[in-house]
Amino acid sequence: MVPARRWLKFVALTLLHSATTSYGQTGLSSCPCLEWAGMDQHLSDGHVVYKPVGSGVSYSWPSNYGNGACSAHDLGLPPICSSTSSPSWCRDLWCWVDRNNCQGTSIVRSVLFADVPDLYFSYGTCGSTDSFSSWAAGNLGGRSVISVLTSYLESTRLQIEGAFQSTAGSVSQECIWQDQCQCKGCVHNTAWNQRVNAAEVGTWLQPGAGSDSKRFASCMAKAVGDTYRRAAAKESDASTTRIGYQYYADQASGSL
Repeated sequence: MVPARRWLKFVALTLLHSATTSYGQTGLSSCPCLEWAGMDQHLSDGHVVYKPVGSGVSYSWPSNYGNGACSAHDLGLPPICSSTSSPSWCRDLWCWVDRNNCQGTSIVRSVLFADVPDLYFSYGTCGSTDSFSSWAAGNLGGRSVISVLTSYLESTRLQIEGAFQSTAGSVSQECIWQDQCQCKGCVHNTAWNQRVNAAEVGTWLQPGAGSDSKRFASCMAKAVGDTYRRAAAKESDASTTRIGYQYYADQASGSL
């Protein structure tokens, strides 16, 4: 016989547990992981081949990259997550999701594979929390928010330097610039009280700059585009009320 007081306590704990969000191996039921994100054209010899736009360098990643289940899919993968100073998102769980079948958590469009339409991913569906919330709850493991931000900046720097070295100062026809001021896909954001698109990366190109210098600046912008999106996906909330921005400046062309 269970004492009445202990029984009530058991019922209360059961109700509390049932009200807690459940993050399964395949993501939230309201935002499940995709079994396959349609990257057939990037499969080669049992690997997914990733080629950063304009870089001329290719990387072979596991064929199940981002597919099927929540996992630290980026852990140990080049060019960013194989370094000793890799950003925190390299160790976080995420997966590809269907933007039309995802509610209650933040998603961001990926440009890793630019020719795959509507490629979206989510950390939130796999239970990964933003760094500020983790810090406030004492779950950053001795790290500070500043160290997290520093790792984001370091990964961006490495990505830019790697892209610059691989292009050797040349320009690529792949790097057609897109003017950020057009702000395609922008919607009104109540937190900023203006139209923004927190999931996109664009360029502002200095008027009067030559076409080659503009294209080269755009190559560098595209190189860091996905590292920017990773930080946005990790740190933003579902309604994008908590957003920030990163930018880099190209001294040669005066572009951002």
